[in-house]
Amino acid sequence: MGDTTPIFVLSILQLYQVTGDVQVLGSFHDAVIAAVEWHAVRAAPLGLPNNLWSSYDWFEMEKQNLTAYNSVLHLAMLAAAEKIGQELGDAVLIDTARSLRANASRTILSQLWNGRFLRAFANAGGKQIDALHVDSLYGLLWARRLLSVRDRVYASVHATSRTRARVRARERCRFFSLS
Repeated sequence: MGDTTPIFVLSILQLYQVTGDVQVLGSFHDAVIAAVEWHAVRAAPLGLPNNLWSSYDWFEMEKQNLTAYNSVLHLAMLAAAEKIGQELGDAVLIDTARSLRANASRTILSQLWNGRFLRAFANAGGKQIDALHVDSLYGLLWARRLLSVRDRVYASVHATSRTRARVRARERCRFFSLS
């Protein structure tokens, strides 16, 4: 699913951070890799996982090409997978997570970011609706809690001109940057 798979990886990182037990973390290594690979396949066509079911059945997210909710959790999962790769010394997992996250960041900015907030949905060739799904912030909360990640997507756009605001927002938007 679009949300439970990332939450699994985020939970593994949280378990490690609470216990400090690298053996327990290592016991989930293959499962983390499988989760990242599963998401990578589903993200290949558009840069973000698309048409995925989530725990929000009534939104019919599986009918949407992209959803902010699934996309933000995807980015948080990739950041967590990179951290897990660092802890376990897995250079392949680190590189895979970084590469996927860079591609996902570009896609989320071009397809879901409207200059003020993340659209709830984006559909290829379809009408874009500027609706906000507040639970899209769920992935951001995970990332901030577990990764000390600074979010720049919601950068200040209080400029006198809309165009200037969009340019400033894009300049500041490096979604889930770990710098």
